[in-house]
Amino acid sequence: MKYILLLSIFSVFSTCNEKDNTLKGIPLEASGNINAKVTDVFSFTKEEHPSVGFNVIYKISNKEIIDFKKKSTDPLSKLHKSNAPGSDKTLSTYFFEAKKEGKAQLIIKYEFRGTIEEEYIYDFTVE
Repeated sequence: MKYILLLSIFSVFSTCNEKDNTLKGIPLEASGNINAKVTDVFSFTKEEHPSVGFNVIYKISNKEIIDFKKKSTDPLSKLHKSNAPGSDKTLSTYFFEAKKEGKAQLIIKYEFRGTIEEEYIYDFTVE
C-alpha cells in the first residue's frame, strides 16, 4: 500500500511539468474573433524563460464562459534537470476551454521583465 501511494505521488510530481500529449487544443494564433462550441479547447504556445524575465500572462473577462484548463511545458534546455542558470527555458502551452454559451475575452501578454513585448486579444462567442 505504501509503495502504491508513493508511486502515485511520484507520478503526479514527475508529470506536472512534462508535455501532455493527450490534451490537444485548437491553436490560437493572431488576435481576432473566435466562434466556439461548448467543450472546445484552445491552445496558446510560446517560449518562456522566467529566470531571465520572459513570461506569459493571461486575463479572462468571464471565466464561466472561457476558463484556463492547464499548462504543459517542454524543456528547451539540456540542463533542465539541474538548477543551472538558464535551465528553466521552456516551450509552454496554455489550454483554455469553452465552458458554456456566451461571450468572453481572453487577453494574452508576452512580457519581458514586466514590459509587454506582444499582446493577443481573442473575442470568443461560444454557442
